[in-house]
Amino acid sequence: MARMTRYLALATIAGLLASCENGTGPTASGSLYFGAGYYIGEFDLASGASYPIANLGEVEITHLSGLSDDELLVSIMSTKETRNRFHVLRFNLDSQQSHFTLNGTAARYLPDSQAILYDDGLALLWFLRRSRARKPATIYTHSHRIAPSYLSTGDGLILFESMLGDSNQIRQFNLSTQESTALPRISDECRLRGALWIGDRRQLLCQSPQTSASKPAYRLVSIDGQVSRELELPTENRFRAVSYLDDQGLLVLSESVRTRFDSAARNAVWLYDLETGDSRRISDDQHLGHSVVYRSKGD
Repeated sequence: MARMTRYLALATIAGLLASCENGTGPTASGSLYFGAGYYIGEFDLASGASYPIANLGEVEITHLSGLSDDELLVSIMSTKETRNRFHVLRFNLDSQQSHFTLNGTAARYLPDSQAILYDDGLALLWFLRRSRARKPATIYTHSHRIAPSYLSTGDGLILFESMLGDSNQIRQFNLSTQESTALPRISDECRLRGALWIGDRRQLLCQSPQTSASKPAYRLVSIDGQVSRELELPTENRFRAVSYLDDQGLLVLSESVRTRFDSAARNAVWLYDLETGDSRRISDDQHLGHSVVYRSKGD
C-alpha cells in the first residue's frame, strides 16, 4: 500500500506540473476511474492529478465498467497454482467494499438495455441485470481464451469482432431480437480492439486493419463503413484512445513517450477536441490501465 501511495503522490505532482506547463488548448472537468495493476485510482481531468481509491490485493485489474453512480464492475485476474483465474467483482465507491459477482472477464453494464455482458473464456454472454433467473444468453462462441473485442452502440446493439486467421469480421448483435448481422464494409475499415463509440456523431473511432502496429492511426468511421476523416494527432509518438467525454466533445488519449533517459516508456495524457482538432497535454506520466469509467462533474 505504501508503494502505491508513493507512486500516486508522484503522479499527482507530475500531473499538477503538466497542467501548469500546458495552459493552451481544451480543458475538461470530471474524472476517470481506472485500474492499474492491483489498485483502483481516480484521475482528475481538470488538474491532471490522480488519487488512490482502493487496493484489491494480489490481483490484476483487467477491465472497469460503470454499474451505477457509486458502483463499478471490476474484472480481475488472479493466479493460483500457476493457473490464471478470471472473476468479476462489484465494487462500491463509497464503502470501498467489493463482492464476487461472477466468473468471467471483460464485464460491462449497458444502462440503456440494463444488460450485463461478459466473457467466460468460451463465449461472449449477456443477461438482464434485474432478471431473477439471470441465465446468460450467448452472443458469440469462440476459441478458448481468444475473446472477441466488443462495444455497445446504444439501443441494445452490440458490435463484436471475430478473427479468422489474419482477417477480422465485425458483426452486430441485437439484444432484443438476439440476431447477429455481418458488417463487411466496416470490417474493411476498422478494428474494434481499442475502438471507441462516439455516440453524438454515430461513428466509431477506430484503427484501420492495415495500420502500423508501431504507430496506429485513428479514423472516424460510420456503421456503413464510410470514413469521414483521419485524426491528426499532436505528436509522432504512439497514441491510444482511452475515453470519449460525450458531454464535452473531447477525447482522452494516452501517449507512449520514451527518451534516451527513460528506462521504460511513460504515458502522457492528452485532451483532444474532435470538432477543432485542438489538443493539450494534461499529464506527463499517468498510466490509466486497460479501461476507464468517466464521471462528469455533476455525477
